[in-house]
Amino acid sequence: MTKGLFVSNLFPDAVEDYRGLDNATVLGLLADRFTFRALVPRPCLPWQKQHWQSRDAEAWCRPEYLPVPYLPKIGSLANHHLMHRTLRKAMMRLHADYKFEFVLASWLYPDGWAVSQVAAEMNLPVVTIAQGTDVHVYLTMRGRRAKVVEAVEGSVATITRSESLRRLLVDAGCDASCIRTIWNGTDTDSFHPRDRLEVRRQLGVDPKASVVLFVGNLLPVKDPTLLLDAVSGMSAELVMIGAGPLEGALKRQAQDLGMATRVRFLGSQPSDAIARWMNAANLLCLTSHNEGLPNVVIEAMASGLPVVATDVGGIHELVDRPERGRLVSRTLADIREAIADFLQATPSTSAFGDFSWTRCTNEYAELLQETLEDRKYT
Repeated sequence: MTKGLFVSNLFPDAVEDYRGLDNATVLGLLADRFTFRALVPRPCLPWQKQHWQSRDAEAWCRPEYLPVPYLPKIGSLANHHLMHRTLRKAMMRLHADYKFEFVLASWLYPDGWAVSQVAAEMNLPVVTIAQGTDVHVYLTMRGRRAKVVEAVEGSVATITRSESLRRLLVDAGCDASCIRTIWNGTDTDSFHPRDRLEVRRQLGVDPKASVVLFVGNLLPVKDPTLLLDAVSGMSAELVMIGAGPLEGALKRQAQDLGMATRVRFLGSQPSDAIARWMNAANLLCLTSHNEGLPNVVIEAMASGLPVVATDVGGIHELVDRPERGRLVSRTLADIREAIADFLQATPSTSAFGDFSWTRCTNEYAELLQETLEDRKYT
């Protein structure tokens, strides 16, 4: 099989087992078509002692965790060079024994920029992956913007995980023909339609109740306080899955609004539990100030759960037809009206499309194969 190298700081280890889990999932599913090794550069301060270990699930690609020095605050002046120095040495050493033929790199700055520089020196094609913050935040930072663009320009192709990220890169001057959007997938063994009444029986939920679901970190950017206000004027129950610094304030707010008995604060939950609540709920509601393309919306689509959400980030790419939900402005009246409409609607029992990791991985494989085929004739 064709040998590839994966490079990114976003990759799980035994302690941070959810860090870059989407990257590990895609890589694992690509393993029946390509052979991979993984380099995982981890920025750290010189006095920090780090002893990263891989999870058993990724042992097959023998991830090598690399400490990379970085400068806080003024890092835009030097961190990409420090990353380049570390990766150049590691990539050259690895290539001497494992003759990888292409590089797949996730996170455009500094990882993607450094990889593209080294790959050019080695005359190897590199495909980069834009995650989110490395585009919509770093493009606003003068010191990093140019390097983000250079990372894309140094790649034979760049994958974005939402169309909104693709547009931002094109608007920054990147070649649109070399950028392809591939949405993440989700575990459809967990996230799929189930019988709502049966799931409610299992969870102890009234079969006649109207249930609004929130899944996410309890942070100001998610603005769960607005959601509490919106539901307070209804008879609906609100289930909040997630943890964060706003939890105490939200519980006090629910008490003040007289709805403490109608709000369940479940904290962080495993994916199987989230999937069952998606089967039990009438709709998922997000009132965020800002988003990328949230995995929770992909999970809702796979579960056949409509979504009411503020029109931010890439959510419009999925909530793009009436049966999938509605996008609203961040006003109490609009959010309440949309929630009320969906609570009165006949619940769907079907998924809203193919949101599987298989679909996602097939698109990755096709792009990588195209890249390698094109390389043969250049």
